[in-house]
Amino acid sequence: MKITQIKRTSMCIFLALGILFISSFAFKADIVGEWKGSEFKFDQAKGEKMPALEEGGRMMHLNSVMKINTNGTYQILNLDGSMNGKGIWKEKGQQLVTTDEKGNVVNYEIEKLSDNTLITSHLVEMETPKGIVAGKITLTYSR
Repeated sequence: MKITQIKRTSMCIFLALGILFISSFAFKADIVGEWKGSEFKFDQAKGEKMPALEEGGRMMHLNSVMKINTNGTYQILNLDGSMNGKGIWKEKGQQLVTTDEKGNVVNYEIEKLSDNTLITSHLVEMETPKGIVAGKITLTYSR
């Protein structure tokens, strides 16, 4: 009787690990590819309003393509093909974690991921000549 219970427990553990592996693979397979910036939203929580800074971020996002590669690297390209950033990425739960060539790490929360839409959000804080500006950026991409 104990051997049967051990077999059942082992089988349950094996199935749970298999489901976790498949879920992880499905996430990576879905997010890999070329994503065009399509919407940009900045919810400012701290600091003086700086419309030019926000508009610069919006234009940069809308005029770029993010390529997420199967080998764990990513590139952000301007529409003219010039490089705007690159580094490595990994999946961590419902987050896309990127590390650029300078070692800067950004944790993007995956708000939505479908065949044609990727929506991420992340917190930002930056020093400006007018003081610290902070808030949440929501980026929408499409294929």
